[in-house]
Amino acid sequence: HTLQVGRREHLDFAKALPLAALTHHSCDPNGDLRVRDDAVYFVARRDVAAGEILSFDYNTTEFEMAAPFDCRCGSANCVGAVGGLARLSADRRAAIAERCSPVVRDLLSASCLLR
Repeated sequence: HTLQVGRREHLDFAKALPLAALTHHSCDPNGDLRVRDDAVYFVARRDVAAGEILSFDYNTTEFEMAAPFDCRCGSANCVGAVGGLARLSADRRAAIAERCSPVVRDLLSASCLLR
């Protein structure tokens, strides 16, 4: 797993957050990732049951993924393909924008997608 930390820079957050290997993508995740002072934190969006897989929306941490993939999360909100915020519909971008990492929000602001 990587986390976009600059226009062309990515952090291997499995090193920054050892539990990263236990996380998965979901279009209706139980948590979000937060980056502060070069540290990555998983913040629950709701109560997470014992044994439940931790999930976050990969589109909130990547602007445009080099290797998009088909989503199989099964959520009613499923976007079908995970490729980064830039590849989502305008409505979906607006719905998740506040949960995006600062870098991804900055890249969105600088892009023509808001115009």
